[in-house]
Amino acid sequence: MDKNNDSVVKMKKIRRQKRVSYVVLGFYFFMGGVEYAVILPSLWLYIHTKFGAGQWFLGLLLSAYSLAAMISGPLFGRWVDISRKPKLILVFSTFWEIGGNVMYFMGISPWFLFGSRLVSGTGAGGEAVILAEVARVTTEEERTGILSTLISVRQIGLLVGPGLNLFLRLANFNIGPFLVDKFSSPGAFMACVWLIETLLLLILYTDLHIIKEEEKQSENSVQAAPVSKTDHPDYATYSTNEDIQYDSIDQNITGNTSQNGYIQRDNSEQYKENEHHKINNDHVEQKVKQKLTWEFFKREYIREEIMALIAVQFISFFSQISLEVVSVLIMVRILSKRLKDRTMILIGLFTLVLANGWLCYFVPVSNPDTPSENIAPFAVGVILDMFALPFLVVCSVSLYSKLTAKETQAL
Repeated sequence: MDKNNDSVVKMKKIRRQKRVSYVVLGFYFFMGGVEYAVILPSLWLYIHTKFGAGQWFLGLLLSAYSLAAMISGPLFGRWVDISRKPKLILVFSTFWEIGGNVMYFMGISPWFLFGSRLVSGTGAGGEAVILAEVARVTTEEERTGILSTLISVRQIGLLVGPGLNLFLRLANFNIGPFLVDKFSSPGAFMACVWLIETLLLLILYTDLHIIKEEEKQSENSVQAAPVSKTDHPDYATYSTNEDIQYDSIDQNITGNTSQNGYIQRDNSEQYKENEHHKINNDHVEQKVKQKLTWEFFKREYIREEIMALIAVQFISFFSQISLEVVSVLIMVRILSKRLKDRTMILIGLFTLVLANGWLCYFVPVSNPDTPSENIAPFAVGVILDMFALPFLVVCSVSLYSKLTAKETQAL
């Protein structure tokens, strides 16, 4: 009885640990959205008022973050594919975010600000690590819903980010020789918030693949524990003299029940399973550490279905983000339990074609002298476009992860 209770308590603890880890990852995605958007309202005045920079430099600063993220994502991804230490790499990426934001609030020169956005963007590569970890530990059925939640949290960050300037613009104090005002305060604020995220990762986060292994071990210990009708209400229907069946990950593994109620697995079956795991682990290690040759990229990524999904993501990321997108992302999470990814991608593509077709018809015939009459028809096209975006982004990412090898998900 005590062993049963201990196993159940341990299982509950593991599940609570899993929920906390997902919350920490969600906060990482939220801060990624805020990081990109919080500087937008004041960036132009920052560089123009203090340094007299031109408009071309504004575009350079805005693109610096995305450029650095595009480069660091595959690099961090390859690192985690080989090391399988997501926590370490996520903490490392937050250091880049903290450093970039400290540089931003220091604001020594325009090119120093450019460097700050590059440094912060490098830290954004940690998002690739999170997506890969989720893809490895989730089933294909639940993956789309979880990805939808994470991406929707990031979009909320994009919505909240500019609004933070409502109180950041009131800042007017010094940290040493550096002034923290309405222009530099976003950097100081984000550096503090990323420091909090670093502490959350160090204290509360546990790598998801470790939690998954602990879940399996706990389930096996529950199954192997002695059961009787009086031990625990959850096991009241079990009997030591009957065949025992378990609804678990290892449904195809059976065992024999001894007289004391413990499950004893056949030695030959155990040997076969150990050999299977050994061969599988050798295969995984070999696949992860293979050289990144042209043949590797051609075999893994330059395939017809992969290129089609990349095209879908490329198109969708040019769309704008709004509150509507967050609402539709929640819808995608619900529909993911009933519809396949390919079906939802088709829904998104059909809606996107409909939106662009309507705008192609309406814009040329609209009268610029009557803007009040143009708002409603134009809004219809934009709403349809925003409706299509979550279907394309989430489902294409999810399907992409299912078509590529788990061993190289992060890359």
